[in-house]
Amino acid sequence: YWGWDPKETWALVTILVYAVVVHLRFIKQIYNEFNYSVISLMAFTSVIMTYFGVNYYLAGMHSYAKGDPVPIPDFVPLTYTILFLVIAVAALRDLAFNAKHLKNNLFIGVLLIIGQSGIIYATLTSGKPTYVLVSTIVALFGLLLTVGLMIKRSR
Repeated sequence: YWGWDPKETWALVTILVYAVVVHLRFIKQIYNEFNYSVISLMAFTSVIMTYFGVNYYLAGMHSYAKGDPVPIPDFVPLTYTILFLVIAVAALRDLAFNAKHLKNNLFIGVLLIIGQSGIIYATLTSGKPTYVLVSTIVALFGLLLTVGLMIKRSR
């Protein structure tokens, strides 16, 4: 039976996320190699959350956590920041080769900005060191600049 244990729930989330990735090819408007690569890369983070996040941060029957608040390491927001910037630079390079992908890349850029804003909020509220907060804010400006360049190229 289903017990809504965090490990079971995140295993379901991972399966659903990869079901979206597998079935993405049937949506012709957004399917291209670049989008598939970006979505696959982001989907892998659900596997990382299922393994590390549930085992060490969420208490449950299948985890090592006891429910005590464990601080999130500084490398987590920095890793996502680097990942988002790499995707943004790849989106700009993709536009240099395929101008018809502009709408999809703009959509990905907006999603990256929203995600980076969430990382800034989580960093700000968790009391992380100043260098983590500054680097995530600088990355947000980099993402805004990237989306601005995409819009400029569209004109």
